[in-house]
Amino acid sequence: MAHDYTPVKVALNFAPASVLIVMTEPEFYTYEYQDENGIVYYVGEGTRHRWRNTHRVPVPPPEQIARQFHASKIAAQAHETFLIKKYGRI
Repeated sequence: MAHDYTPVKVALNFAPASVLIVMTEPEFYTYEYQDENGIVYYVGEGTRHRWRNTHRVPVPPPEQIARQFHASKIAAQAHETFLIKKYGRI
């Protein structure tokens, strides 16, 4: 037996201000500065714009900076420690 389905239009009466979706960047992250060959020369942990602030090493262009976001400061610090052990400290 075939079913006939009729499309139904539904009108939703939402005021524009009644729905607010805020997309924010996770707060904590680790970052790696890479040279033009992709070799990591600096790792760090931060929030906000730390990855692009002045450091004791040259800040590369954004396409040479890898960031990984973490759920907490403790997780970001643990990952930074891991990266320092992996790549060494300058």
